[in-house]
Amino acid sequence: MLTFWVCLFVSTEAGLGAGVGFNVVYVLLRQVFTGPKSISFADRGDISELQRSLDATRGMPANISDDIRIFRFKESFFFPNAYSIKVSIMDSIQTHHTPVYSDRYGAEAERNWSVQGERRVARLRKKMKIADPNNLPPINVVVLDFTKCNHLDATAIIQLKQFVTELELYGGKHVELRFTGMSDSIRLRLERAQFEVVDDTEASSEDDVKGVPKHFANVAQAVLAPRRPGEVEIIKEKTGESVEHIEEV
Repeated sequence: MLTFWVCLFVSTEAGLGAGVGFNVVYVLLRQVFTGPKSISFADRGDISELQRSLDATRGMPANISDDIRIFRFKESFFFPNAYSIKVSIMDSIQTHHTPVYSDRYGAEAERNWSVQGERRVARLRKKMKIADPNNLPPINVVVLDFTKCNHLDATAIIQLKQFVTELELYGGKHVELRFTGMSDSIRLRLERAQFEVVDDTEASSEDDVKGVPKHFANVAQAVLAPRRPGEVEIIKEKTGESVEHIEEV
């Protein structure tokens, strides 16, 4: 419509230029300010039967545990939006899930939140009308759905690595990060950046010990897949011997 009215009252050249310029600005702003969609246990209770059928076709499970949160990218993950997407994901996790903290995960100064950060999380929870944060579930599994993500650059990989660090500091070493929907080009970029991701069908016990993120065929498999075993179970499985005392991961 902008092109039509400018062409009508000004000139054809000006109308075409205005239309092209508007679309360029619109696409850039959409990619910068459009964050990932967050899906959790609470979001699955009020959807219609039609939406359930569509989700089943897309590989979305009907039920999600309250300690799992899914993030579905709507745009490419690259320089203009990498930091804002990382912040958006961490805000959602901190708002809807309680932190797991003990001396096992490091000194007080190594936590990834501060007094100011706690106040910010309190404001976010108040905005979401969360009256009692003590009743919030922990975060144990985070699924990142890259189905609609066509591009990933070096800045996004840096932010992804920082997100992994912040997630472990907030939720504990046991938190699992799972991927789905990654294209071959995105997997190749991650490999070049030495960000290790293994297919679920090819994962070994060593990968479980190191906590290597797994890639699944669809969201349903990522959500319903068994949890990563603790260190004790892995050693027993490998050696067949009993272990008297080993601190679990």
